[in-house]
Amino acid sequence: SHLGMESPARPAPAPAALLYYVAFSQLLGLAVVAMTGTWLGVYRGGIAWESALQFNVHPLCMIIGLVFLQGDALLVYRVFRNEAKRTTKILHGLLHVFAFVIALWLVGFSFFLFPGASFSLRSRYRPQHVFLGGAIFLLSPEEEAGGFEEHGTV
Repeated sequence: SHLGMESPARPAPAPAALLYYVAFSQLLGLAVVAMTGTWLGVYRGGIAWESALQFNVHPLCMIIGLVFLQGDALLVYRVFRNEAKRTTKILHGLLHVFAFVIALWLVGFSFFLFPGASFSLRSRYRPQHVFLGGAIFLLSPEEEAGGFEEHGTV
């Protein structure tokens, strides 16, 4: 009955297949990044910083940031379940920060703050920027609430 006074309970051991699931998820994520890069290179003319191809950086950054790195951030607590909670929280947060920087800030910065971006390129990108920014802003509280609810902090 003095369970609260004893050392914290050890986390349950990882399922035997977890290693395979994580490996599969990483291969799948890398395949999606590679396929996106191939699609941009073969069918969309490639990627360039100072031409009409500059917009092609956007889908690749979104895939790397919002699919691959966000997915890895979600896996941190499962993969590193025996590590110190502080360490896993820091890694989890860093992956989210990197995902955010790669997927959103880099693209927004390159189109709106980079002096070489043409006005027509900025005007073509603006509707997607406004829509995605608004969608992320509106969906973020729901995502946070879901995380709080899942972990019993609401």
